[in-house]
Amino acid sequence: MPFYQYNSFTGKLKPSTNFQPLYPISPLPLQKSEPVIIYDSIKTKPLTVTPKSGYCTDKPVTLDSKLWAKYKHYGEALKKDIPIYLAGGRRDKIMFGAIATYIGFCTFNSCYVIVKQIFFKN
Repeated sequence: MPFYQYNSFTGKLKPSTNFQPLYPISPLPLQKSEPVIIYDSIKTKPLTVTPKSGYCTDKPVTLDSKLWAKYKHYGEALKKDIPIYLAGGRRDKIMFGAIATYIGFCTFNSCYVIVKQIFFKN
């Protein structure tokens, strides 16, 4: 009765050279040091973690009023389904248009150079 072992070098199964019994070997009992698996049920409760004293609580965090205004502005833009890259107003729209125009020009220029090299060789 052949028994196959996994060869990690080739990633394939190979026949074993060891003799195998014709009956299954009984598994070893679980060791006491292994953790107990607890399955989710109605009786399980969420874990509560209390932070160490002074951990992230030394100084109260306060944000600048300008930053809070930006948070609110961009939050409203997200609610209105406006893309973030256009949510800044007129300046963002002008920058987006300039970048899109530049990308279009570069793409056209690349195509022009390729066509020139293919069809108009010297």
